[in-house]
Amino acid sequence: MSALGAGRNETDSSAATATWSNCCRRCASSRPTAYHRLLFRQGDKEFLVVVANRLTLAGLVCVGLSIIGAMVFVTDVLFPGWAVLLVGVLAANSCIALWAALPLARRRDLRRRAVLPRS
Repeated sequence: MSALGAGRNETDSSAATATWSNCCRRCASSRPTAYHRLLFRQGDKEFLVVVANRLTLAGLVCVGLSIIGAMVFVTDVLFPGWAVLLVGVLAANSCIALWAALPLARRRDLRRRAVLPRS
């Protein structure tokens, strides 16, 4: 049921999810910069790289959740409930496929090539 004909629960829930995901993304995206600025030239480059990588990945998860939440929110306002579910599933699958499955598959292929001798 669309938000126009329903109570505010579905719309509020979608908006809250998108808002919190966006806030988390902003926090996770700015932390690598803060770590770098505070620990610059302290001889801890490997730790900085590991932390920055993890926080960037966390930020990307939040970006994906923000995109999915925004798409679900807009769809909930404009279309019936089945469309909301469809858009949510398609958006989630797209984010997972493009941002996780494909890069991880490429990483696996690169590691296999490094282990196997070249002919």
